[in-house]
Amino acid sequence: MFYSLKANRAGVKIIFFMFTLLTSIIINNTSSHAQWREKTQFFGGGFLEFIPVKDPAGRSIFSAHPLFYGINFGAHYVIGHSNDSYSLCFTPNINFAFNYSNLLGASVLFQTPCFITARLGAKCTPFNTNALGASAGIGFNFTYIHLPFMSGNTFSTISQPFIAPAAMAEITFALSQQALSLRYHMNLIPFQGKIDDGPSRLPADYSNFGIGLVYFLH
Repeated sequence: MFYSLKANRAGVKIIFFMFTLLTSIIINNTSSHAQWREKTQFFGGGFLEFIPVKDPAGRSIFSAHPLFYGINFGAHYVIGHSNDSYSLCFTPNINFAFNYSNLLGASVLFQTPCFITARLGAKCTPFNTNALGASAGIGFNFTYIHLPFMSGNTFSTISQPFIAPAAMAEITFALSQQALSLRYHMNLIPFQGKIDDGPSRLPADYSNFGIGLVYFLH
């Protein structure tokens, strides 16, 4: 496995800003266990993840973007709100995904996207009772993929971690006692890594985008 850290400078600046902001949030929002529970909404669900891999000229290396089927767990922690109508949240996630081919075997994906999220309407806080809501967030996403593939008659494998600035958007529906969100997320800047192609290690740009359906857990 190799690990390239040739990240875009703008991406590094955004990630540094997010870490600084999160540190400030933690310092200024220390609370009791009871307050923590009142401010936190847990969720889980499923998603589809696509990993575009392109050469330096912008051409896709694969005929179709590699696809992974996954599960997601995370939480919205309310940093601040206005009358439970809209809020600002810290939204960490853990994603596990896979695919399987009889020819190539198992492909695996692991992610830890974290966002600062502006939320409006349904479930913007645990006490909001609206039927419809929306949210948008910005942050960063660490991804690791293990992807076997065929290059001509040669069996090769991508084992690549990468981190990049990311964004997400959601529409939330509150249905009786249950609430769910339809989510779209994507990396904002490709990561410059490598791809093993038989005996060669070729430069490649990695990115990702996905859609998911997450349920709020009571």
